[in-house]
Order: sequence, then C-alpha cells, then structure tokens
Amino acid sequence: MDQVFAPWKETELFSAVWMAVTKFLQEYVNYQRDHVASRALRLERNGPMTECAELWRDHQDNELAFLQLKRFETRAEVVFEKQQASTNKEITKVERSRRAQNDATLKDTLGPDPFRREVEMMAKVKGYYNVASMRFIDHICQSLQAELFKDIGTNLHQELTVALRVSENDQDGKC
Repeated sequence: MDQVFAPWKETELFSAVWMAVTKFLQEYVNYQRDHVASRALRLERNGPMTECAELWRDHQDNELAFLQLKRFETRAEVVFEKQQASTNKEITKVERSRRAQNDATLKDTLGPDPFRREVEMMAKVKGYYNVASMRFIDHICQSLQAELFKDIGTNLHQELTVALRVSENDQDGKC
C-alpha cells in the first residue's frame, strides 16, 4: 500500500483501498480459521495416525532420552537430599551434577526407574505430538501460501473494482 499508493496516502482513495484490502484479507483469515484450521484439528482429534513412522520413532527416542535424563536427575536429587539431611553436610549443585554424571554407585543406589513404562509412554505421546504439531503447522502455512497468494493474484483486482465502484457510471468523476 505504501509503495503503490504513496502519492494518494492522504486521500479517500487510499482509505477505500486500505479498507477493501483489509476486508479481503480478514475474510480469508476467517476462512482459514473456520474451515482449514478447524478441519486440520478435527483430523488430528481422530487419533494418532502418521505415515512418518521413522520420524515418529526419532522424536520418540529424543523425548525418551530427555525424559529419562530428567527422571534420573530428579531421583538423584532425592538421594542427595537424604544424604545431606543425614550428614548435615551441604552438597553443592556442582558436586551434585558431577556425581550424577560420574558416580556409578549412585546409579546402583537408584536402581531401575519404577516408572520406566510410564516414561516410555510419555515419550511416545510427546514424539507423536511433535510430528502431529509440525504437520498441523505445515498444513496451515501451506494453505495460506498456496491459496491466499493465489487468491490475491486472481481475486484482489475484482475485489478492488467492486469496492471502489469503478465499473459504475461516472468512474472518471470518482477517480
């Protein structure tokens, strides 16, 4: 608008074009929200489904590694708190971190995670969420780019013609 209509920025023409373009874009955004995005969301709510099983596994593996690390750190904190309470000696964050990474006896003390299955299930869900959310975002962006830009190219001229009433009588006088 600023480039094409700069000479008419302080005129009614600029205001009328601005309103017509804004209306055109708002209608398209409403269409995207009411139809495209709501359809994509309905599809996602039907349950987990992807043909990208390898991508899902990759995300699941990454989430599992992250969750297992956080579970280990949290469980180790409980051990450190008990040790600190029983010895009345403060264990610094640096020391806790060093011991969590290097102390084999800490791993033995903790033993296997009693919530291993739950953590694995959470990783599976989070991995799927990552795949599904990327698909959802791509669907919306693809729709905007493929349809909005096409519609601007094919329909905006007609929208402006109607909004500015240039096809009516006395178009020279209006201009």
